[in-house]
Amino acid sequence: MGINNTYERQSSLMLYSFKMPLFFFVSGYLAFKENAIGKIREVKKIGNKFLYLVLPAVVFYCFSAFTEHSGSIFNFFLRGFGKYWFTFTLFEIFILFYFINAISRTRNILAVTLVIFSIIGLGYLSIFSRFDIAFFDFNHLAKYFHFFTLGVFAKMFSSQYDKLMKNECLKFFSIICFFGLLVSLYQINMPSIIFHFLRDIVLRYLGLYVVISFFYCNQEIFNS
Repeated sequence: MGINNTYERQSSLMLYSFKMPLFFFVSGYLAFKENAIGKIREVKKIGNKFLYLVLPAVVFYCFSAFTEHSGSIFNFFLRGFGKYWFTFTLFEIFILFYFINAISRTRNILAVTLVIFSIIGLGYLSIFSRFDIAFFDFNHLAKYFHFFTLGVFAKMFSSQYDKLMKNECLKFFSIICFFGLLVSLYQINMPSIIFHFLRDIVLRYLGLYVVISFFYCNQEIFNS
């Protein structure tokens, strides 16, 4: 089908526009607990997150390096976690989320703080991304934290989320805009900063909404 892990084709970009954003959105949705706001005990979960997010990534990265590349099994210190980056990034997101959650006394403070950190992350991508350290991989952290935040908001404001998912006009508009933008990115020359904003933020939000709203509004089919 011409789908690979690059953005060279529309079919690839269409899939990757929502694949990883959806992963982090769902993670944020499941992470939020109303009764955990302002509770320091949530920070203690970081140890458990390390055991089932980071440790397996290290093991499989080392195994992959040994069998496929015959290189040093400790290259992740210099080059990051390669194809297992998303588990380490999710671990970093949980660290940040648990600390923000612990210092927030109300859901409004939590919401505002998450938005602020999401904006800071996007600013980091715009200015400091080229200085990123491979092992810490702050680029992916900044790139996907706002999708995690969006998942938290979906759970936090569930009634508004329900209305948003069932809005037929918004779904129709999002589908038209998604495919229109998908075609435009390959047909129209535009400044790099605008191109990356449309591809990495606008297209991803549109794709994410289209996919989530489809499954949300047809959940009885998938539950049967």
